[in-house]
Amino acid sequence: YGYSAVLVVDEHFNTRFATGGASPLLKNFGRHSLVEAVRGGGVYFADFHLHDEDRAPFLGLFVTVSDALGSPIGSIVLQIDPKRYLYPFIQAWPVPSESAETILVRREGDSVLFLNELRHREGTALALRFPLSDQSLPAAMAVEGREGVFEGRDHRGEKVLAALKGVPGSPWFMIAKIDEEEVFAPLHRLSLLLLFIVVSTFAAGAAAGVLLFKRQRALSMMERRAFDEHYHSFSRYAADAIFLVDERFLFREVNERACEAYGYTRSELLSMGVLDLHFGEERERAEKLIGDVIRRGSSVFESRHRRKDGSALPVEISVRSMEVEGRRWYQAIARDITDRKELERELRRDRDFLNSITETATYLGTVT
Repeated sequence: YGYSAVLVVDEHFNTRFATGGASPLLKNFGRHSLVEAVRGGGVYFADFHLHDEDRAPFLGLFVTVSDALGSPIGSIVLQIDPKRYLYPFIQAWPVPSESAETILVRREGDSVLFLNELRHREGTALALRFPLSDQSLPAAMAVEGREGVFEGRDHRGEKVLAALKGVPGSPWFMIAKIDEEEVFAPLHRLSLLLLFIVVSTFAAGAAAGVLLFKRQRALSMMERRAFDEHYHSFSRYAADAIFLVDERFLFREVNERACEAYGYTRSELLSMGVLDLHFGEERERAEKLIGDVIRRGSSVFESRHRRKDGSALPVEISVRSMEVEGRRWYQAIARDITDRKELERELRRDRDFLNSITETATYLGTVT
């Protein structure tokens, strides 16, 4: 059944039977456990301890055998090697990761003792310990009774995100941790990219607006046409889809990026309106957003548009209104946020996985 060895001892603690791999003598820890088993008259679970000879970690079950009158006549010792099942089980991580690992610890006096081998450090099982006074250490937080997800610094001094849970029915505590740098690296990259795009867009828009305001009254019709050509060239090569919309929310001008993103030709888009880019079941929400833009004059929101091939395109829409010669116009910039949505889904999956680790700890306690 997966035990590393089985021994049968008599009432004087002499070994009468032993399978291969069993300790030849029951010294110190083993004899103490036998006494506890006999005293309790049942089963005694021996927690992690070092083997008398090779100093390897092991656990044990000590079962008292009594005669018909209830007097102890011997014991059965089931020796457990944690390297066979327990360590591989708790150290498994379901997705590729450079820093993630699961750790078992327990309290010993005023210290926290690590019970398994660590990923980034060898020889730690029943050897590595830290003072409980180090409350930035997730292992110290765990043995002090804290449960949930916390930030801290692990045994390497690295900032980590850790899920803490006590194992029911045992003196053990489980920590599932991962480096903060690894968790937030994709988000940091995306944030920097978005910040660059937003700053660049606003800077370009502000520069174009100031230039247009200063020169509008002085420009002749020829100069105005030249400026318009420059503006259309800017819109044509912009990274985002840009729409010029009239007061009926019909498209009057679009850039090339809009045609590429939605799969329509320019003439097709110019024959359409805002509502034509929405799925039928989402048009009611789109009409409410249009009403909000009319009332406020500008708005920023997320939406889901329909491409020509029927596929969905998640976008962030930035709309502002302007008045030209008594007519109301709207400029809408649609940014593709497919990568952002995928990152949000990955973060939700990581959060769900951390929650599943706590459930594993509960299951482990039940099995134990």
